[in-house]
Amino acid sequence: MIISGKPKEFTDSDKLLESWDNCLRICRNDVNCVMIYKISDTLCEVFQFGEIMSVDRSNLASDGVIAFKVKSSFDQCPSDNPFYSSDSISFLNLNETKNELYNTTYTYSNDFLNIQCSIAKCPNDTQIFIREQLTVCIGTFIFEKPICDNYYRASELCKENKGTLTGPANDNEYDYIEKRRKELFISANNGTIQYMPFWIDGISNSSGNNYEFEDDTHNGSLNYRFNPGAPAYSGPGYCLYNPNPTGLLISDYM
Repeated sequence: MIISGKPKEFTDSDKLLESWDNCLRICRNDVNCVMIYKISDTLCEVFQFGEIMSVDRSNLASDGVIAFKVKSSFDQCPSDNPFYSSDSISFLNLNETKNELYNTTYTYSNDFLNIQCSIAKCPNDTQIFIREQLTVCIGTFIFEKPICDNYYRASELCKENKGTLTGPANDNEYDYIEKRRKELFISANNGTIQYMPFWIDGISNSSGNNYEFEDDTHNGSLNYRFNPGAPAYSGPGYCLYNPNPTGLLISDYM
């Protein structure tokens, strides 16, 4: 978003000898960039995450130009300024390298744009993901003794680790779960295990191939990659696991 204004409160910044269009492009592609200020046609000031706290948008600063990031759920830029319908908007940005989620909130009040930044981190051995406006930490855990156990014990194990049994909400989550399965299969295998599946969220009820889920944030089985012919059973008590022994897909089992 490009609006009028000038930086007011900030702790640090960098200056770039670039055209304004290049400054916009650089900030848009930099996960750490929050805002840029146009000093001239060939010079801009760049503010990284947490460096700027407020922008002056009074008449005294009306000749200044700033740009900042907002999340859009549309395929094209919105036709209206989002501040027309709300005094506050937020932007979530995932830093995959650091496994951190940056949350930047812009609040417009009394001719000032205030910026608040916060960082969400996940526990060790888990990965952070965004589900719409929700942040989740996904981890994979193995049973100690016995190394193979049932669905209900898997649910308990997740709760013991302050979580809940879940399933993939998108392709990125599915790929991460499968990657972790392969890593744990190598590290935990004592030579007696032929393959290692994971229990995932979903147990069938009395309505055939309908499932009940512990976690309501992954849209049920919408993003589950089922093995051909699966779910194969109808009736209550069948649980879902990934992967099937014959391929990297989900199957059902009692």
